[in-house]
Amino acid sequence: MMFNVYRNKYRAAAGLLAVMLAFCLVLGSVPFAAEAAESLTVSPASSNAGAESNYNFTASGLNLAAGDVAGKGLDVVFPSGFVVSSSPAVEVGVTVNGEVYYAYVAPVVDSINSPYKATLTVPASIGLPQGGIVTAVSVKGLVVTNTTTAGSYSVSLTFTGPEPDKTLTQQITINPVVGNVTLTSPTTDPTGTAGSQVSVLVKGEVKDVAGQPYSGIGVNFSAKDPQESNVTLTVSPSSVTTMADGTFAATVQFTPTKAGTYTVMVSAGGESATFNVVVNPAAAARLVWVSPPTSSISLTGRTALTVQLQDQYGNAVNAPTDGVAVDLAAFDPTTKAMAGRFYNAATGGSEITSVTIPAGSNNDTVYLEPLAAAAGKTIKVEARAASLTVASANISVGAAPTPPSTITLAASSNGVAGYVQEIKVLLDKVADQNYTLTVNLLDGANPASWATWDTVKDTNYLAAGSKGNGDTFTFPADQQEMCIYVYTTAEAAGKNLTVKVSGIGTSEPTAPISYAADMTRSLNKGWNVLSTPLKLAGDGGLQALGFNDSNFEIAWTYVNGGWSQVTTQALNPLQGYFVKTRQAVNLNYTFKRAARVEEAVPPTRDLSAGWNLVGVGTNDTSKEVSDILASVKGKYAVVVNPGMGNVDGWTAVTADNDTQPKIGAGDAYWVYMTAPGTLAGLMAPEMAQ
Repeated sequence: MMFNVYRNKYRAAAGLLAVMLAFCLVLGSVPFAAEAAESLTVSPASSNAGAESNYNFTASGLNLAAGDVAGKGLDVVFPSGFVVSSSPAVEVGVTVNGEVYYAYVAPVVDSINSPYKATLTVPASIGLPQGGIVTAVSVKGLVVTNTTTAGSYSVSLTFTGPEPDKTLTQQITINPVVGNVTLTSPTTDPTGTAGSQVSVLVKGEVKDVAGQPYSGIGVNFSAKDPQESNVTLTVSPSSVTTMADGTFAATVQFTPTKAGTYTVMVSAGGESATFNVVVNPAAAARLVWVSPPTSSISLTGRTALTVQLQDQYGNAVNAPTDGVAVDLAAFDPTTKAMAGRFYNAATGGSEITSVTIPAGSNNDTVYLEPLAAAAGKTIKVEARAASLTVASANISVGAAPTPPSTITLAASSNGVAGYVQEIKVLLDKVADQNYTLTVNLLDGANPASWATWDTVKDTNYLAAGSKGNGDTFTFPADQQEMCIYVYTTAEAAGKNLTVKVSGIGTSEPTAPISYAADMTRSLNKGWNVLSTPLKLAGDGGLQALGFNDSNFEIAWTYVNGGWSQVTTQALNPLQGYFVKTRQAVNLNYTFKRAARVEEAVPPTRDLSAGWNLVGVGTNDTSKEVSDILASVKGKYAVVVNPGMGNVDGWTAVTADNDTQPKIGAGDAYWVYMTAPGTLAGLMAPEMAQ
């Protein structure tokens, strides 16, 4: 049986060989089509030197076994000078039996020894059919930085799987790229004159990024307007072509009309170099009013006008060594009558009929004051100089204003003796001219000898104004309000002042000001006690209260268990004083105002254990003893009223007494402290206004 089996097998094999031999004999007489030639295409076939490009490769006409590609290397090699990137991954497509199999492969690059070469390993897992024939391979997206040297280069794709390796090559072209444009002429900034042609010999060289001369490339010329940088002027020639050695030369010409510094750009292939041309103004040709007013000017006051020296193209021209004398005129264009006067200052100054634009300057400013006859009209102003076009402008003058007829005063009705008081003077209409107003300061029907005034403010205590009753001030044209400031001596305390202002129409408004004292105290002849809750204005001593040689004899105070005489020193808040008077006297208190916020803090005083002569820390007579001693509660035991000008009706009170007596402003009391403590006042200094 075994023999038969083998015999049958041999018979079958012999039959198959016979069929194949017959097939070959038949086909031998039929010609075969030639196999497709192996080839490599590379795109882009042409790119710029130094540029980063994404290269694609297609190898076609292949006849490789699938096993020689799957899991094998594929080398892409550029010439030295190119640099291949190892990222991103590239797409590799392998065509077998008409079907394409794809894989994404990260290029492996030896950046030190061979940065121009990338190895791509086709994954064995790509799925190529076993025994299949590879007819094409593509590589897409290989990132390469081109060499900087232009020329034609050979790129190869090598399959390392077959024995031997299979290599395909293709030529690519690297185009030159401009690296820089350098100028050898001009070496300094040329100059020119507005309205005249500027001619500049421009020479230079263009090199590519490899530093080699770049021949046959166009070099363009352009010039920018100095006042409008986005405006390009026409130059001739507009371009030339570099010679074989990369150099170029051209006489660039343009005709500017504006003075200033022009930038001329020389560019090639995206690179450029520049030089400046300084264009000076042409000769002076005309006078021009610079920006004359376009709306009506006031009939009162003065309007600034600037006359400028210019060339025919509108460029400002500096006056020569002797300057340029300019005559001025303002007139009615219909009647030719004079319509205004010129001055050399906005206020005051002198009237002028001409002005000289000084050497080295191109303009001068004058001040026009219309005449009354120009009200509501359009007048013509001219500036004239020999051999120059006249500057002329039409200016509209506003109508004559309606004069004010009434004065109003605005002021606080309460003042503080010795401190400045502001009075606002208002008109019912804007002043059409300067007005002289008179100020009267009255104490009843008589001049107030203790008051002065000024138009300048001084916040210092007992500051004085430079003017008195019946003096005047100027209320300026074109204003509707201004302030005057009233000053008084300490004598004003308890008095009333009437401020009267007159000089417009029949109105004589008044502003009454009451100078009530901040606090008062009446003393009898002989011994009295007193105190102050705050520092006093001025020197702050007894004299600030109204004491003098005729009413004052002697004063003492008690501090830290000892007596000391009081002469000219300032009185301390919260401290009590014994004062002996020669006669009955009424005291007016004026407290010191705080000039800074740091000074607007209520006063304090340290009390020692034992007896202390304490002053009242407020001018509020509704307060009780316990109120003024609240800050030392628990540290005092007894309060004794010495009388002598204090609130009557009680002589002493203990700290634990349920009923606490009232206090009087300016009182002083004996307070027995069981422990040291800090007494706090109950009022703060006012801010100076």
